[in-house]
Amino acid sequence: MKRPWLTKSLTTKRRCLDTRLAAVKDAMTQCQKQIAQNEEQKKAHDTEIQEECEAQFEIQKTNSYFSRIHEAGSTHTVDQSEVPSINMKRPCHRYTELMSVLTKAELPIMSRRDIRISNPDKLCARHDNDIIQLGIDVLKTRKLRLGFIVNSAVREQWMCFPLCSMRPMCPTPSSHFHTTTTSIVDYHGQVIYPENDGNFIIHHMVPLAHLVSRHQRAPESSGNLKDAGMRNGAYRGNGVGIYACASPPYELFKPGDGWCMVKAKCRPFLTRVKSGSRGRYVLKSDQSSDSVGSLCIDCEVTAVLHMYSTLPDFLRF
Repeated sequence: MKRPWLTKSLTTKRRCLDTRLAAVKDAMTQCQKQIAQNEEQKKAHDTEIQEECEAQFEIQKTNSYFSRIHEAGSTHTVDQSEVPSINMKRPCHRYTELMSVLTKAELPIMSRRDIRISNPDKLCARHDNDIIQLGIDVLKTRKLRLGFIVNSAVREQWMCFPLCSMRPMCPTPSSHFHTTTTSIVDYHGQVIYPENDGNFIIHHMVPLAHLVSRHQRAPESSGNLKDAGMRNGAYRGNGVGIYACASPPYELFKPGDGWCMVKAKCRPFLTRVKSGSRGRYVLKSDQSSDSVGSLCIDCEVTAVLHMYSTLPDFLRF
């Protein structure tokens, strides 16, 4: 005897069970996705903690190294190859894209079309090939971070590139310093005082090529970026040391002159240069013959500034 009402009831229950089973499967899928996401977050967090621990270890190693130098005094000969470097900040995230494009390009680049990062086949230059090669060499140091336009009093715009992986300043001043500088005066006569940390911000004029190549006054150098710092040099009878301006000397640059600026912070022990342009100072070394061309441990390079209009296009990031 057929019972339609029973068949209908079983069909309804089966549909309900199928619906519940589908809901359970969806819930399980969501749980699996959430578990995978949590695992990725945990892995990223563990990696971040590991990098932080490594960075702290490098800081301790650096502080220990500089403490030994300070205790040894000026008679201690510094092995420049042993000076540690700290990588507390990562390079600009566009390095991978930029370098992948540049490595596919054939140099010298003779085309006159614009550089386009999104299209490696059309990579070419409106600038001289030497400038292009210098820009590539600068990028290969992996020291530049995301750049930005700075406000200058002149018509030409300037771009500032903060730096990473540069050698830090020694935690304690060198023993040969005695007189503290309370203020400095720039080219325009403006009085400049130390920053909140007690250090001055100075600007060093340098040919773009010397960021990645040897400077004639520092024969042992490989360039400010490759050395991850500045070296002491002699100039015009004012002693051995780091020569720089109290404020950015924008007026002294011309488009296409091949020069740029290195921004650095230094200890408040500056001496005014007796001759040359106004507003120039020197952070002197201990004036020993060994100090000529040696890395300065009393200043730390923080940024590079370059005239925007003469930058290769692939450096405008």
